[in-house]
Amino acid sequence: MGFMKGVIRVGFARPVSVLCAVAVCLAAGASSGWAQTSTAGTVAGQVTDQQNAAVPGAQVRVIDTSTGATQTTVTNDTGRYIFSQVPPGKYNITFSKEGFSNSFVAAQPVDVGAVLTINADWKWAPSQRR
Repeated sequence: MGFMKGVIRVGFARPVSVLCAVAVCLAAGASSGWAQTSTAGTVAGQVTDQQNAAVPGAQVRVIDTSTGATQTTVTNDTGRYIFSQVPPGKYNITFSKEGFSNSFVAAQPVDVGAVLTINADWKWAPSQRR
């Protein structure tokens, strides 16, 4: 009986210790992932026209009001755009495309870890009406 207890303890001790070691490593890796924080925000939205149709190919710019740093992108086929990794601060956002009136949104705050959604509902330029 004493021999059986020793075998059972040894038999379970090794797998249990390995299992505990694996659990500790996984927990340490998970907690280090949780400890990582973002240092930027996101600016995203959609550009549509007067009939609520998507406007692909529109140029969108975010301009840092304190530094003048500019990021530029173009809307996709569904009129959507996204800027990721935007440092926190206040930004002017501009929208432009031939045939449409330019649009400007002033001093929008971008916060760490947050998504700022700015949608543009455009009017056609008077001389360029479809």
